[in-house]
Amino acid sequence: PGAPPPATGTTHTALAVTAGAGALLLGALVLVGRRRRRSH
Repeated sequence: PGAPPPATGTTHTALAVTAGAGALLLGALVLVGRRRRRSH
């Protein structure tokens, strides 16, 4: 039980960043979709 290996830490960080970016992209797509639907 100690500090996790650098590879593990990097993997978790990459996953967190990817998840955050994916959430932002999904949110943006939803907002754009709503705007387009309203305009039409």
